[in-house]
Amino acid sequence: MKLKFKQHILFLIVFFMTAGVFAESHRVLKSDIPKHRINRIEPDVKIQSASRESCPAVYPENVDDYTWFTLIDSSANGYGMVSSVTRPIDVSTQGEWALAFRQFVSENSTHGQLGTAVSNDGELWTIDYNINECIGWEGLGGCQSGRYPSAIATYDYPYIIWNEYSAASASWPEDCSNYGGRPYYSYDEFGFMGGSWMEAIDIDPFWDCTQDFWNGSVSYGIDSDDEVHISAVFNDWSRNGNYLFTSESVTGGYISFNPEVLVVNYQHLGTDGYSTETALSMNDNGQGILGLIGILDGVDMVAGTCNPPASNTTCNKTPLFKFTDDWGEFWQPENDSNFYYIPGEVHNDILSHWPSVDVDQCTGEQSEIVGFWSWYEFDMSVDMDGNPHIITSMVAESDNFFHFIDGYTGFYHFTIDRNYIENPGPVNSSTGWNWSYIPIPANDSFRWNRPDGYSYLYGSMCQLSFSRGNPDIVYAVANIGMKGEMSGEYDVDGNGSVDDPCQYFNAPYELYPNWSEDIWVASSEDGGSTWTGLLNVTNTPRNGTDDECPPEEQYVHTAHWSTEDEVKFMYQQPDWSFNELGDPLGVDHKNRIFAGNANRYGIFDECWMYFGYDGDVNLDYEINILDIVMLASHILEPSLEGCSSETADVNNDGELNVLDIIAIINIILGS
Repeated sequence: MKLKFKQHILFLIVFFMTAGVFAESHRVLKSDIPKHRINRIEPDVKIQSASRESCPAVYPENVDDYTWFTLIDSSANGYGMVSSVTRPIDVSTQGEWALAFRQFVSENSTHGQLGTAVSNDGELWTIDYNINECIGWEGLGGCQSGRYPSAIATYDYPYIIWNEYSAASASWPEDCSNYGGRPYYSYDEFGFMGGSWMEAIDIDPFWDCTQDFWNGSVSYGIDSDDEVHISAVFNDWSRNGNYLFTSESVTGGYISFNPEVLVVNYQHLGTDGYSTETALSMNDNGQGILGLIGILDGVDMVAGTCNPPASNTTCNKTPLFKFTDDWGEFWQPENDSNFYYIPGEVHNDILSHWPSVDVDQCTGEQSEIVGFWSWYEFDMSVDMDGNPHIITSMVAESDNFFHFIDGYTGFYHFTIDRNYIENPGPVNSSTGWNWSYIPIPANDSFRWNRPDGYSYLYGSMCQLSFSRGNPDIVYAVANIGMKGEMSGEYDVDGNGSVDDPCQYFNAPYELYPNWSEDIWVASSEDGGSTWTGLLNVTNTPRNGTDDECPPEEQYVHTAHWSTEDEVKFMYQQPDWSFNELGDPLGVDHKNRIFAGNANRYGIFDECWMYFGYDGDVNLDYEINILDIVMLASHILEPSLEGCSSETADVNNDGELNVLDIIAIINIILGS
């Protein structure tokens, strides 16, 4: 009886401690974060900042035989990996890796030289240089102007696919497109580690200078007869559409592509500038998805209205996509203006789980949450069953503000059994659309501004990867800030909350001196319905507010296929000492290219058997009120040690406090 009484007292303590602070939130004026897409045209002029000592490449320290990182090469700037629809990394069924990237040459030289890195096992690498040697405009000038490379690793050959900025030549005709984006591919004729890359080959057999292909997404599959099927979709800036190329045949590495097919016509979408480029994904059964995140025709973002045809379906910014089951020869729905989409009732169901009101911590003003907005970094892919998986950001909106609410706003995962796409059943059922909140701490980036004044919403990637052998295994990999401990200057009492909620900060590291963008991995064992693991796999903190070489891991991209236990990815890390373009972002600097492999169970330790049981403080493989009582007891009188102290740190901030209790309550309530 005495024990029960103590538990009730502790529960009441927890309840009153957490009442009113169930989710930390921050709001930002809508005028401070533009809703439209920001298209930054990379300047051809190269500027180098004043010379200073080079920033060291920083390797993650928590590694073992199953979690490792390799420094591959460098690029003059980071723009080769800024698009979330490119696929610059691929891993074959035999475990052969292929990476594609823009390659650093020398100071004040080209930033468009392309390189590749291939490996038979992810351990020993061969780097190849200058794959696009002096292509130019019909061979005249404009050499090495590659832009957005992707990679493919088939059974026998590694490929690189990219677009070339061919209008850089002085001989460029005046009646042509602005930039002359021209799609190419190359492959190593001697296979993996062969070291003999073919001269660039046109993807479009009928290309002319009026076309302007950029931002390509590629995919492929290998059928039961070992025939390879390769597809690529490019955004044409001159014709305002996305064009698909499918392989007619693949013989000895050489690809013969069919003529272009218009698959997405932006003129049939809503207000220009509010939709993404197109992503492409295919499996070995010929099942694929092609789509974007956007608004339908009838949505006028300037006037703030929604009219037919959008008002007959959805006025939301939503995933819009098509399916194929024959390697991209035919797509459903047909024509370039019809799409499948995530219906409004799915988003409404998510909003029904959000707080209806957000209270500003400074003024006490209440704002009614009336909707959401999604930004432009996303991923869209299929698993081996052909079912779609989509990741988008969702940020709460009131009339005047965007609201970042921990545990609610961030990255969301969507999926459905493709057999029910025409007539979905109830939300979160076996026949309907299923959504889940990915517990990566996205708001630790989203709420802050980058050095250029725009939110980290721009550039925060979250990418998908799957197990070929087990479609239930899904990975979400993101580059998101790890905030670390709050500065004692603004948190004198050490309670983890800023003393003056009206204090303004220009940058995250002013409040959190060790804030740094890291690579996070979340994994699911049930197709993305729940996420049982969350790991900060790089965990490279900033060294205080005055650190001139903060180790930021940015623009992560995943391989489509990983394994049941390990996920494959690549990312870049700025060298802040070398600014190539003159602007302040990481991508404006020289970047180091890393390949990474992470075990979803984390670095081996004695507590491996409790992986996926965050919040199981008493280690009984259940998460309930007893765990809250045990953690509350520790907060009042420290007593936890060993695996209990690891599972109790639910939010992975290195501290055990009321925020972990809140996280456990959310787990119990299924939030």
